[in-house]
Amino acid sequence: MLNFGALEFVTNYGIYQLGKDELLHDISILMPFTKRLKLLEQLIERQVSPPQMKQQLKTSCKKMRKLSELRNTVAHNPLVFGWHDPKESGTPDFIYIPNVKKLKRSKAYSAHLINLPDLDAAIKETASLAQFLEAALDQLIKLSQQKSSNKR
Repeated sequence: MLNFGALEFVTNYGIYQLGKDELLHDISILMPFTKRLKLLEQLIERQVSPPQMKQQLKTSCKKMRKLSELRNTVAHNPLVFGWHDPKESGTPDFIYIPNVKKLKRSKAYSAHLINLPDLDAAIKETASLAQFLEAALDQLIKLSQQKSSNKR
């Protein structure tokens, strides 16, 4: 999913800004997205900020985790486009994604069916989450900087 790179960037940005150590940021770049997201959540939790802001950020992280599952399904499996109408005319209605990891003999077969409007909604949600998270992190960083300058 094309917009997912924005979430990747924002999580790295948040870790860089909220983590007090450059080494933490350097190590986190090599982490898979879900582990990096968990680290960001821990850094957010340590910040002194309004509870409502923390809750919004936690909710956003939960949504990002769910979107990352969809993104991984789309990115790491073949896509088969199809039509609900047997005439197969016009733009396909859905994407059928067989889960290659589950094609092993020892596991039950699994496939994911995504309607194109649902995929479009997920893409838009990804962009919206990235914008929200960037703005919220900027606000959290400013609060943190204000509090540290007040201590001096």
